[in-house]
Amino acid sequence: MTLTVICSLNYTIYLQHFFPYLPQPLSSNLPEFVYIPLKTRQKKGDSHWTNCHVALHEWNISWEASQLRHEIFEDKLPAQLKWIRKFEDANIYLLPDTTPKYEAYLPLYHLLPQRTLQNFNLPLLKRGIWPPAGFSHLELLLFQPNFESQLSEAFAHHVWPLLVSGSKIKAFTKDDPIVLLSHSLNYWLSYAYCVAEERLRLFPRVECENDEQKKQLYKIRREMPTDVKVNRPLKGGCIWTGEDDAWEATKQIAEVADKHGKLREIIEAVKANRVEDDFSDYWSYVACPPKRSPVLMLDWN
Repeated sequence: MTLTVICSLNYTIYLQHFFPYLPQPLSSNLPEFVYIPLKTRQKKGDSHWTNCHVALHEWNISWEASQLRHEIFEDKLPAQLKWIRKFEDANIYLLPDTTPKYEAYLPLYHLLPQRTLQNFNLPLLKRGIWPPAGFSHLELLLFQPNFESQLSEAFAHHVWPLLVSGSKIKAFTKDDPIVLLSHSLNYWLSYAYCVAEERLRLFPRVECENDEQKKQLYKIRREMPTDVKVNRPLKGGCIWTGEDDAWEATKQIAEVADKHGKLREIIEAVKANRVEDDFSDYWSYVACPPKRSPVLMLDWN
């Protein structure tokens, strides 16, 4: 059965059941990622498997706390994740190290329109659930062993018009620096998470359920340092949905990459130092720019 594809990334967590209040730093650091091996559960009641999955899930859904998550989970992390305390200033996401890495690259995957997915033989999925929780076992069965290579090619073709307008990606060799950059899933992933976070921060917040919660929230806020805010969790909803919205999100990702990853500076530096060997045999305006018509100078004397 073929599913109707929708470029959709959803945030559907009822976070108030896990964290009634969440601290947020006034300035969040850029997302960084650590891959966590999630072995198959060996037997019913496997505490190692359960503890890892629960910790990964709860850590990621508290994304709004950013680098302050270390304080929330100070005594809650299982022994195999205690090492994360060494990186207290980092805004870390814990990504499931599965084969293939669908959940890790989920935001990039669900930016791609139906035509692009079909062109690169990728399955059509209705929506993605963000942030990753390590439970997408069914989806993993739909992908081929070369999933990362397929996704890299597909995303490069998707984002290319924002990098080099007027020339198709096949006009350049595979070793061209901008081609390599367009294929780098790890380069784009951090900025995709930034855009997901930015869009979610526009969502309304869950209201206090009673006066007692209001009093508790007021008390916590008074005890916090000036560079930390405390709020009720955000409500869920669609981070982006539909091909038009997904393309707008892609453009936002390129803007964030320009702001934090010097994307335009990299592109301009590459353009300024191009040589003939950077181009393939496919004609393009970049490789063969139209010549200017000579200017006719008239001497009126």
